[in-house]
Amino acid sequence: MQSLSARRFRPAHFRNQHFRRCNIHNPLTEGHRQYMRPKLKISRTSRRPAQPRRELDLKILELTAKGKLKEIEHLLSESERILVRNVLLKRPKTYAQIARIRDREVNTIYSASYRLLDRLKRWESGQEFKRTRGREKGKPLEGRLVKRIKKIIAERIAKGETLEEIKKNAKLNEIQCKLLDIYVLPEQRITLKEAARLTGRKKAGVMSALRQMENNLLGKNIDYRVERYLKLTDDELTEKIRSTGAKTRTELSQSDARLKMAAKQRGLLNGIIISKHQKDLRAALNNALKERKLDDVLASLTDLEKAIINNLLAKKPLSREDLAKLHTISVLDIRRAEKILTKKLKGEEITLNDLEKLRKSVKELGDETIVRLRAQMTDREIAILERRVNREKPDSSKDVGQSFLISRERIRHAQIALYHKLENYKAAGNFELPEHLKDAFFA
Repeated sequence: MQSLSARRFRPAHFRNQHFRRCNIHNPLTEGHRQYMRPKLKISRTSRRPAQPRRELDLKILELTAKGKLKEIEHLLSESERILVRNVLLKRPKTYAQIARIRDREVNTIYSASYRLLDRLKRWESGQEFKRTRGREKGKPLEGRLVKRIKKIIAERIAKGETLEEIKKNAKLNEIQCKLLDIYVLPEQRITLKEAARLTGRKKAGVMSALRQMENNLLGKNIDYRVERYLKLTDDELTEKIRSTGAKTRTELSQSDARLKMAAKQRGLLNGIIISKHQKDLRAALNNALKERKLDDVLASLTDLEKAIINNLLAKKPLSREDLAKLHTISVLDIRRAEKILTKKLKGEEITLNDLEKLRKSVKELGDETIVRLRAQMTDREIAILERRVNREKPDSSKDVGQSFLISRERIRHAQIALYHKLENYKAAGNFELPEHLKDAFFA
């Protein structure tokens, strides 16, 4: 055995090998160094299983020699034909080369080879060799589900029903009706991805809606517990809802989900179970009717506030969402109008936001004065007047700010500054910011 001094003067790679194996203190390096164990050699049997290429090649050569391949050649897909031709070449290409030529992924070619081998084995065992469900390039594939829906609709139309009657009788929702019009019925069909984009859903959501549509058309999706409630009159159904003692929709759903569904279909849910703000508004309206103050308040109400009162007094009141759609405004605007209306009916002081204050100031000054003052206004102030004050549906401060490449906060500051300028003009006849506010706003 060699001494340590003899080993020390060996070449570096020999020394490192020795110390890596022995895992001892290396005198040429600092301290005790731990070395990783060498990698184990992988035997051929433990590697990834072989691809079916060799087996497929032998199968194709065998069928070609027997002359059987010509019988099924017309039933092969384009990818499968390329695989067969490749086997018969003197120097066959690899699957990677085929994928590169076909502009596909290698996994796609491997999948095609697996499918072809499986089909050939089944055909040899006596099963029928069918054509694959291929499609022309750019033409969407018509699935079995769409074919079934088409067949059901064709049968119902043959019985004398129109398309609108089918939609109504099957109780198809808005998404299902849209899918029927743009995806199922047209001859020039679009792809599933395009249908998902047009309906604002994911592809899985579109497929789910199509399955639900099929069940509705077949009448399989009828919930007889809901049908039992729908046989009741409106008054009986209302009494049934009130007997549950539910104050919110969540509580009603927890007590009886079918009852909630029936009330929603009838449109009674909005009239019975309401939010806290709507409850306060109703209480204020009832007090105003009892004290006969409503006539005095009506003169100061806007058209939207009058519409809210009429909706509350209706037998079947609309929901906030439906009311917002009717007046082409947002639900948030309806809520704000309800709060202001509640304060007006109670006789409380109303606090206006910045835009409402500006609108009130512009209205008091009149059109002639505003036209005269436009010469002294900045571009931002003119944009605020045109795009936010004078419009029924004002642009957001963010949209106005983007046109000037500034933030919405700067636009809000300019809006408040314009209000103070108009107030100063009314008080002192001077269209400028008051002295005590000049430092508070941006120039």
